[in-house]
Amino acid sequence: LDAIREALEPIAKDVDDRFEADASHQGHREEHLAALVLRGALLQHAKRDDAAALALLRTALLVYDDSDALSDPWARPFAEYELGMIHLRARRYDLALKHLRAARDAPNGYSFDKSLNFRAHEAYDALKKHLKTLGRGVDDDDDDDDLKNVEQRVRAELAATESQIRDAEANEKVNES
Repeated sequence: LDAIREALEPIAKDVDDRFEADASHQGHREEHLAALVLRGALLQHAKRDDAAALALLRTALLVYDDSDALSDPWARPFAEYELGMIHLRARRYDLALKHLRAARDAPNGYSFDKSLNFRAHEAYDALKKHLKTLGRGVDDDDDDDDLKNVEQRVRAELAATESQIRDAEANEKVNES
């Protein structure tokens, strides 16, 4: 993992630098988005630093939402899936369901959509079964009130992790020195 991380860091730094220099350039935005999702996914799979993974993946969603038509909208569903898996591991089941549902229900047409859709369906269904054994039902209908509550919690988490993002980036720069 460390070797992969060391290989990705210079690429991610280069991408981040180009994006900061010209955030309006759509190509740089897509590269930046890819670097955020890949770094977040790597940390999520390594199960090493969930706070940094959450910060990277949430930032990816913000960059995605701030982007105009991307050449391939793969980043949002993949980031949603990885966020869902982090929340699942942390037993934050409501947030896990929200993110896995978003990944599962993403429109088709992005790269590797079938593969991700299958994984998201499997994780979502397994979590529903687990919650049923715990005596908790899962409403598959996206009730507007529930979505608003989840959105408010997610926005609150995003606000709380802004400092974590800055800290993670500062730590990366210190480690590079």
